[in-house]
Amino acid sequence: MIIDFLLEDENGAEIVKKIRKGNGISRLPVIMLSAHPNAELQAKEAGVEAFLAKPFEIDELLEKIKNLTI
Repeated sequence: MIIDFLLEDENGAEIVKKIRKGNGISRLPVIMLSAHPNAELQAKEAGVEAFLAKPFEIDELLEKIKNLTI
Protein backbone atom coordinates (compact mmCIF):
# COMPACT_ATOMS: atom_id res chain seq x y z
CA MET A 1 0.00 0.00 0.00
CA ILE A 2 1.16 3.53 -0.71
CA ILE A 3 -0.25 6.17 1.63
CA ASP A 4 0.36 9.84 2.29
CA PHE A 5 1.03 11.05 5.81
CA LEU A 6 -1.33 14.03 5.68
CA LEU A 7 -4.91 13.06 4.93
CA GLU A 8 -8.13 14.98 5.41
CA ASP A 9 -9.48 13.40 8.60
CA GLU A 10 -6.56 11.38 9.93
CA ASN A 11 -2.86 11.07 9.34
CA GLY A 12 -1.52 8.09 7.44
CA ALA A 13 0.49 6.84 10.43
CA GLU A 14 -2.71 6.39 12.44
CA ILE A 15 -4.30 4.45 9.59
CA VAL A 16 -1.25 2.19 9.35
CA LYS A 17 -1.42 1.53 13.10
CA LYS A 18 -5.05 0.44 12.72
CA ILE A 19 -4.16 -1.82 9.80
CA ARG A 20 -1.34 -3.41 11.80
CA LYS A 21 -3.81 -4.29 14.58
CA GLY A 22 -6.28 -5.87 12.18
CA ASN A 23 -6.39 -9.32 10.65
CA GLY A 24 -5.74 -10.29 7.07
CA ILE A 25 -3.86 -7.25 5.81
CA SER A 26 -1.83 -6.55 8.95
CA ARG A 27 1.35 -7.68 7.14
CA LEU A 28 0.67 -5.62 4.02
CA PRO A 29 3.85 -3.72 3.05
CA VAL A 30 3.36 0.04 3.35
CA ILE A 31 5.22 2.93 1.73
CA MET A 32 4.44 6.33 3.19
CA LEU A 33 4.96 9.60 1.33
CA SER A 34 5.12 13.07 2.84
CA ALA A 35 6.66 16.51 2.84
CA HIS A 36 5.80 16.97 6.53
CA PRO A 37 8.98 17.42 8.62
CA ASN A 38 7.98 14.93 11.37
CA ALA A 39 6.37 12.33 9.15
CA GLU A 40 9.29 9.94 8.76
CA LEU A 41 9.65 9.34 12.50
CA GLN A 42 5.90 8.81 12.94
CA ALA A 43 5.84 6.53 9.91
CA LYS A 44 8.56 4.31 11.36
CA GLU A 45 6.80 4.25 14.73
CA ALA A 46 3.61 3.14 12.96
CA GLY A 47 5.46 0.26 11.31
CA VAL A 48 5.77 1.30 7.67
CA GLU A 49 8.37 -0.56 5.64
CA ALA A 50 9.53 2.41 3.57
CA PHE A 51 9.27 6.19 3.54
CA LEU A 52 9.78 8.73 0.76
CA ALA A 53 10.06 12.46 1.35
CA LYS A 54 8.28 14.66 -1.18
CA PRO A 55 9.22 15.68 -3.73
CA PHE A 56 10.69 12.40 -4.91
CA GLU A 57 11.73 10.86 -8.18
CA ILE A 58 9.47 8.13 -9.58
CA ASP A 59 12.52 5.86 -9.86
CA GLU A 60 12.93 6.09 -6.06
CA LEU A 61 9.35 4.95 -5.56
CA LEU A 62 9.73 2.12 -8.06
CA GLU A 63 12.90 0.95 -6.30
CA LYS A 64 11.11 0.92 -2.92
CA ILE A 65 8.27 -1.12 -4.44
CA LYS A 66 10.72 -3.52 -6.03
CA ASN A 67 12.56 -4.02 -2.72
CA LEU A 68 9.32 -4.77 -0.89
CA THR A 69 8.14 -7.35 -3.39
CA ILE A 70 11.33 -9.43 -3.53
